[in-house]
Amino acid sequence: MVTTIQWSLKPKSRLPLDLLEMVKSPYLLVYLIFLSVSFWAETAIVQNPSVESNAMVDIGVVLDLSSKVGEMGEMCVSMALSDFYAAHANYKTRLVLHVRDSQGDVVGAASAALEFLKNVKVQAIIGPQRSAEAKFVTHLGRKAHVPILSFSATSPSLSPKHSPYFVRTTLDDSSQVKAIAAIVEAFGWREVVPIYEDTDFGNGMIPYLIDVFQGIDTRVPYRSVIPPSASDLQILEELNKLATMQTRVFVVHMRASLGSRLFKHAHKAEMMSDGYAWIITDGLSMILDPMNPSAVDSMEGVLGIQPYLPESKRLQDFKMRWKREIFLRNPNSKTDELSLFGIWAYDTIWALAMAVERVGGTNSSFSKTETGKNSTCLATLGISEIGDSTTIPKGWAVPIKGKKLIIGVPVKKGFREFVKVERDSHTNKTTFEGFSIEVFRKVLHTLPFALPHELKPYMKPDGSSNGSYDELVKEVKLQNFDAVVGDITIVANRSLYVDFTLPYSESGVSMVVLIKNDESKNAWIFLKPLSWDLWLTTGAAFIFTGVVVWILEHRLNTEFRGPRGQQLGMILWFSFSTLVFAHSNCPYTTIYIVKVLSQV
Repeated sequence: MVTTIQWSLKPKSRLPLDLLEMVKSPYLLVYLIFLSVSFWAETAIVQNPSVESNAMVDIGVVLDLSSKVGEMGEMCVSMALSDFYAAHANYKTRLVLHVRDSQGDVVGAASAALEFLKNVKVQAIIGPQRSAEAKFVTHLGRKAHVPILSFSATSPSLSPKHSPYFVRTTLDDSSQVKAIAAIVEAFGWREVVPIYEDTDFGNGMIPYLIDVFQGIDTRVPYRSVIPPSASDLQILEELNKLATMQTRVFVVHMRASLGSRLFKHAHKAEMMSDGYAWIITDGLSMILDPMNPSAVDSMEGVLGIQPYLPESKRLQDFKMRWKREIFLRNPNSKTDELSLFGIWAYDTIWALAMAVERVGGTNSSFSKTETGKNSTCLATLGISEIGDSTTIPKGWAVPIKGKKLIIGVPVKKGFREFVKVERDSHTNKTTFEGFSIEVFRKVLHTLPFALPHELKPYMKPDGSSNGSYDELVKEVKLQNFDAVVGDITIVANRSLYVDFTLPYSESGVSMVVLIKNDESKNAWIFLKPLSWDLWLTTGAAFIFTGVVVWILEHRLNTEFRGPRGQQLGMILWFSFSTLVFAHSNCPYTTIYIVKVLSQV
């Protein structure tokens, strides 16, 4: 935290004894000048309303201040806050940091975050420090719509995809597995045993590590899991078990508190000698400097993975200021080396301060939620009303000399289905619609990068067209427009001025004519040889034949008896069957039918 010293005079207060002696000394004039300057500065602050016009935005900081990373992070965020507003004095917003000690516990971190959300009404929370703490606090942030920014929670299980209000300002542990696999592959090791702590931090990276080992045909015969609260005897038992195995290559992924104990016992068990290979992840390698020197000595020969940060003049200056600041705070502090966690904490404040300035911080209130009588304290959390965006960022953009592309759009009266440009006389806002505009926006949506642009109508102040399509195309050559979007036909003379994209609609001449039916493909073509009168007469004759047969057979044949539906079915069936086969079993009936038909 930044400590400020303020000088002020209280009315009717007695002067200290030292000041009485100062009055008699030559330093009186200097002292009076100092008081005058202080009084003038205070008066200027009161009379200058611009100093008090800054919007204060409350930010919570939850760290384990008893740990090296927590102490380092708290100092770096304080230094970052001073540096940022010294470099951006014209900003209208100011971050106000509220620091709480989580005491390295999930319950402590959750309690601090809940107090921030209910009482302080913070708009963002930096931390917590560990992945297990951040995992729970993220649920509180999602409920209150407050972002959680962590510069030290590296577990891949904390994904912004599943927790939209979690923002990681550091690298997750899965980003280093390829580097570890490259080392293993370079030395030709075929078996590796991971040793990791049984926490969210330790368990999160192991699936990614095993997958990358499978890709280089390296086997993982055993996984050594050590609880963070393991005793020295339990650590020794686990190391003795590893010593009896054939594998001599180990990848250690744990925090410094457990890792220092592990390597002390491994050194005593003579497992740091020739024939053994030890690789540590960045969670341990970045904290080597603040560790106990005896623990570091026991890790001689260990290969560590660490993100690369190029040196710069600004970084060197910050490291010198860091050492001076920590000496002024605590001359006996052992945290004299700056790790990447501190640098990430510093950058987190800068990124958050820039984001708050863009939002403005004017609507930083919390909306109340309706709850019942038996509701818990979690149910009474309000919802932050401040920076949601409905647009998903592309992730990277093409810089165009610091400006947007100016896209010309034609204005016309006909064929407005392609391009439709309208201006609202009340708001003076121009809208662009139509098929061509939608195609253009769809192409921009599929691009893997953002393309800043502005649609500008090619029209006169009265709203009419400013010229022909040929003149509009020439505006691109004259650099008045960067591109043109619309239903512009590709012709030879226009190609002299611009390059056209591939056409998104077919060109050519089309005719609308009456379609003539193709009778050769008609399924009822077999009806054409006979007229409708003849077909009707033939059908009536068949039905008449069936009725006559029923009259003759009804008295003699039992199949022509029964329910009326059955008798009607026999009449129709017999009529239809005469088209298909001859009734050889009924010669009398057939002859009689022929005689009847001849008479008809």
